[in-house]
Amino acid sequence: AITEGDQILIEGGSGAVGQFAIQYAKQRGADVFTTASKRNHKLVKQLGVDVVFDYNDKKLRDKIRRELGPQGFDAVIDTMGGESTLRNIELMRFCGRIACLNSLPHFDQDLMYHRAPNISVVSIGGAWLANSLCAQQRLSFMGNLLLEGALSGDIKTPAITAVDFTADSVSAALNNQIAGGFTGKHVVQISS
Repeated sequence: AITEGDQILIEGGSGAVGQFAIQYAKQRGADVFTTASKRNHKLVKQLGVDVVFDYNDKKLRDKIRRELGPQGFDAVIDTMGGESTLRNIELMRFCGRIACLNSLPHFDQDLMYHRAPNISVVSIGGAWLANSLCAQQRLSFMGNLLLEGALSGDIKTPAITAVDFTADSVSAALNNQIAGGFTGKHVVQISS
């Protein structure tokens, strides 16, 4: 849980998950840092981000550390996985919290000892595959909160890009997302 005064890093702030996470964190009084491509800095600033970094910057780690100071992040939402996860753990305070949305890297034992991170793996599909009624109800509850926030206007929804239900269109949309810098959410549109 995010509380007032927490310093949180949200990777990929201009993506759909990042946009929602930024708004929830700001509503709870957190200081929000994020990464985004240069062209999306204005968008994430409008959502309330305190500090934004260009994820293509070769000196990203040093710039984050300089801006953050010695204390480290209280929490991280890691949407990237791999080497980014290791960097993010290095930037966390001792016993900080990290929610990982992608595969975990091989962890260096010294890093684990020096940071003692609380790692949560977010697996929406896993909740259904495991047949966990408790997890399914929790996800349903969180989904309802998201919908209520969007309907009331408390939460701004990301831009949605409709994709035709054809092999070429879906393939192009996936390649666009993989290339990076995509803002918002692709939604496949099925005609009746």
